[in-house]
Amino acid sequence: MFKYEVTIKLSDTDATGRIFYTSQLQHASAGFEEWMEHLGIGLSKILAQGECAFPIIHVETDFKSPMKLGDRVSFYIFIDRLGDSSFSWSYQVMDQNKKELGTGKTVHVCVDQKTERKRLLPEIFAQTLSQQLRFSSSAFAQSRSLSSDLA
Repeated sequence: MFKYEVTIKLSDTDATGRIFYTSQLQHASAGFEEWMEHLGIGLSKILAQGECAFPIIHVETDFKSPMKLGDRVSFYIFIDRLGDSSFSWSYQVMDQNKKELGTGKTVHVCVDQKTERKRLLPEIFAQTLSQQLRFSSSAFAQSRSLSSDLA
């Protein structure tokens, strides 16, 4: 699991002063990219090799409680499924008091950049995500427990 912290900016909000629906996903995606860089499998490096890409094929986003301008929030990002040619990662957004503010999930498929056809995940990418999958399930369960205990 990876923790990505952000402060909600004016550009993240809508006319009601709450986080605009796409901003939650943008922050989660930025956190996921930073996590992959941290693990040594940065998406920019993989894409630059010209062999494969990881388009999003499904997105879920739920808003549990408002996020407003100036709020400091944490995105807890984890791998929740790994297939031969696809993977999914999910996230939980919490405030500084560990109150759950939102959740989401993104599913990616690996495609050949030249043919646009589905292909196997690169070996190093699959191995690294597999290691994170094992750590993520127990860490997420602990964060859910903490969130419930503080509610």
